[in-house]
Amino acid sequence: MEVSLITQDVVLEPGVPGDVLVDIVNTADVIDAVHVELDGVPGTTVSVEGTPTLFPGERRRVTLRVQLPTHTPAGRHLTIVRVNADATEELAESPLTIDVRPRPVLTVGAKVKVQRGVRHGDFPLTVANRGNTPITVRVRETDAPDGVSVVFRPETAIVEPWHVHTCRVRVTGPRHLVGGVREHSVDLRVDAEAFTPSLPLLREELTGDARVTFRQRPVISTGLLLALGLVVVLTAWGLVGRIGVKRFAPAEAAPLAAPVGFARNVLPARSDVGVTLSGKVRSGADESAVAGVRLLLCSLETDDQARTCTARRAAYRGVSDADGDFSLAETVPGTYSVAFESEGRGLLQQGRFALDDSCSLQPEVPPAPGALRLRVIQEGSPAAVAVSAQIAVRPVETPEPSAESTGATEPAPACQRVGSPPPPYEPHPGLTAPPRSTTSGYPAGMPEDEANRNQYTAATSSTGTQVTAVIENLPAPGRYDVTVDAGGRSVVLHSVPVEPGTKDPGALTVRVPAADEPAAAEPPVP
Repeated sequence: MEVSLITQDVVLEPGVPGDVLVDIVNTADVIDAVHVELDGVPGTTVSVEGTPTLFPGERRRVTLRVQLPTHTPAGRHLTIVRVNADATEELAESPLTIDVRPRPVLTVGAKVKVQRGVRHGDFPLTVANRGNTPITVRVRETDAPDGVSVVFRPETAIVEPWHVHTCRVRVTGPRHLVGGVREHSVDLRVDAEAFTPSLPLLREELTGDARVTFRQRPVISTGLLLALGLVVVLTAWGLVGRIGVKRFAPAEAAPLAAPVGFARNVLPARSDVGVTLSGKVRSGADESAVAGVRLLLCSLETDDQARTCTARRAAYRGVSDADGDFSLAETVPGTYSVAFESEGRGLLQQGRFALDDSCSLQPEVPPAPGALRLRVIQEGSPAAVAVSAQIAVRPVETPEPSAESTGATEPAPACQRVGSPPPPYEPHPGLTAPPRSTTSGYPAGMPEDEANRNQYTAATSSTGTQVTAVIENLPAPGRYDVTVDAGGRSVVLHSVPVEPGTKDPGALTVRVPAADEPAAAEPPVP
């Protein structure tokens, strides 16, 4: 199968079909049908009337109808004409050079044609190249009112085929202090020059026009000017009236006599009265002070009494300090719903009180389960020997300080409760240990001696030089004394803090010295 072209070079325009003459010779000994294709320009469509069928030795001229896509760049493109035979599966090729004519197309438009402003207005001007050759554009104004300046950013640019360029046009008007709205219309023109890299002598000029309008507002609007004038007129009227009254009216007027039988009723003026609500928040586990508890006061005289007092409805708010103390001064007397809540546990206590005078509250935080993790390290113990440790945990006694020892003044009387007191809180289901006595740090129902003071114990062993133990269900918040016995030596940690709801507490490392080493000082407690 042989193929040849009548013309090796053809000139086509994008989107316009053109004809290419191809001579095909069947060099095989059988009748064969052929298919013609064109490769080199993506998106090109090629059509032939029917499917040419050639006898052995027959030569036939076939007309190819070729149509290039509209976005084909201008210039010379090298393509290949391929002829495929169906029966013999032979392939024949012939080169074809297509010269694409430049076809520049310029589109100009303003996205925003009207802008309002006091001093200037910005307009985005869009320049689109819908042709197949690059163009160089330059933006300028053809008609602008007197005193109006126009600035282009950028002023010139090169726009590639099928690309869009945006030019920022700023129209600045003259100073306009007072008056109405001024309208400045500016005519814009875009001059473009098309060029083809492969055809430097072939150039074409294009133009596009657009109009934008800048409506300039005054610095002082008409409404503001009228308001200022009205203020001036009223002020002058008041001054003139006051001068006239002082000039023509007597300096002092005789008091009016009260009619017979009229009694003057004088109400005593009430000065501002404020009461103070104070107290201390303690832990229900060991009577220790609890910091960070929020105090909320919701008025029952102006709000629904059946609802729970929340931070959104509270009229007064406070928080306990590091010593558990709180104080709300300058509180208006009345009946309030007093609530105590903490972060992570929500509402702790709530009650109704009549605050007619300064008083105090001593709330208790219900205990919740806490956990204590200990890492016991036996100094001098071989790695292959099991470490055994006996751990005992007992709550710390926190006696109530007297007024003489602390130098504090006599506390305020207890606040008067309104209605029935709330039911006592139920023990947390996680607290399996017996409740703490209300008079000491010993467990209720146990002898109050040093031997039986340990409320929680744990025994553990492990192979190596250290072991980790977790004591759970400790009433918290609170502080505990921890005793660790290992290898015949004992280490005591005093006042270890335990917080409620600790899922994975950090381990507290306890180093037990060897039997032949002197006793070390008490490890620090975080």
